[in-house]
Amino acid sequence: MLPIRAGDTRGVDSAAAVDGILHAVAAGAKVINLSYGGPSSSLEERRALAAALAQDVAIVASAGNSAEDGNPVLYPAATLGGARGGWGDGGVSVAASTPSGARAGFSTFNDAVGIAAPGASDVLPTDVGGGRVVDLGPCFGLLSTATRGASEMADDPQN
Repeated sequence: MLPIRAGDTRGVDSAAAVDGILHAVAAGAKVINLSYGGPSSSLEERRALAAALAQDVAIVASAGNSAEDGNPVLYPAATLGGARGGWGDGGVSVAASTPSGARAGFSTFNDAVGIAAPGASDVLPTDVGGGRVVDLGPCFGLLSTATRGASEMADDPQN
């Protein structure tokens, strides 16, 4: 695991996202988890994603927490999921589901969403200090999706 912080408490700007993606690729990452999103993407960000995908890096991106705002398409998730969702060329947009598999009411669901993973209700990962994390959303679903992808890649001798 290679944690790379590409933003701060104010969010992630395009330049920081590009730097983070390219740094991960240069460091040999096989799976990149993008836990951010916004209403647009830059040419540089799309090029960085394409460069990662060209190196056979799997990318998972948060669909967002914008159900109450009309489920807008957010980037970079929409870049990966394409017009109908699903796995793009190595990437996927991930929404949050409940532990029973139902749609999480706060999570963005639109045509760009490829899959949903547990990210709501009683799905609370343990914090490093032993406590519980009290935040929910597609980002937690991303963790399980990215972990599953990395595990499957590790089990495949072709990777």
